[in-house]
Parts: sequence; structure tokens; C-alpha cells
Amino acid sequence: MHKEAILEDTMRRILYAFCIAAVSGALLTACNNAPEKTAASREQPQVVQDQEALAHIRLTYQPGDYVPTEFVCMMTDEYREMRQRLVLFEGRAYFGCCEKCQELLTKNASMRTAIDPFTSKPVDKATAYIVLTGNNDKVMYFASEENYRRFAENRGD
Repeated sequence: MHKEAILEDTMRRILYAFCIAAVSGALLTACNNAPEKTAASREQPQVVQDQEALAHIRLTYQPGDYVPTEFVCMMTDEYREMRQRLVLFEGRAYFGCCEKCQELLTKNASMRTAIDPFTSKPVDKATAYIVLTGNNDKVMYFASEENYRRFAENRGD
């Protein structure tokens, strides 16, 4: 990627992290005034329904590029040009393209993990380094950027 694209992606990540921190802070403050929740209710997923604010943001990536998690439907493992629907589950952010994908992400733990192609070990999709493969907008999940680089070197990319 060019330096401008890397800088833009870095700034986007910082802004995203800041937004998550601000929302988390507000939720924690609000939760301090709420009655104690049971363990079962604390583990319930939070599905963000307001997609209107995100609908106007579109980005395009090329095969082999890193793709931010919010542009991946983690059920179909496909890159999407628009930000996807957010599902917060056990403190982690997952994304789905529709209500059905959101529901399945919350109910099925196996949908929230993938296999790192370099190590053949499970990786959490919420924390994975995601790369566009170029095969019908499919993506691959890696435990780290280093794993992806080593995988690409072994393939001759």
C-alpha cells in the first residue's frame, strides 16, 4: 500500500478506537447507576441497529490488502464496500451484513473464529488481521500481520 493509504488506514483505526472507547466509557458510566445484572444478561450480545449513520461510507480494497473488520461480513467471510452491522459480544466487535448474520454470530461461537492459513490455528475474527483474497470478495483471517506476510512469501505473492 502507498504511504497515503497506510496513513489513511491508521487514522481510520485511531478514530474507530476512539469511538469505541467513548461509547464504552458512556456505557460504563451508565452501568454504574443501573441495578446489578445477572451473569446471563451480561453475556447477551448487543446489536447496533442504527446503520443509517454508516451507510454513506464506502471504501474499495484490492486483493492482498488489509481490510478493516467493519467491512467484512464475518458470517460469509466476504469483503463488503459498506460498513457492516455491528454485533458486540463478550466485549468484542463482530460484523454481519444482515439481521440473520448478526443473529448467527451471536448464537454460534464457531462463526466468530476462523483458521489462520499460515499456522492452521484458530483465530478470533474480531481481532484477526483480515486480507482480501481476490476470489469473489472472500477474505482470509490471520492471527497477525506477520503471519500474513510469511504466508504471502511462501505463496510467492
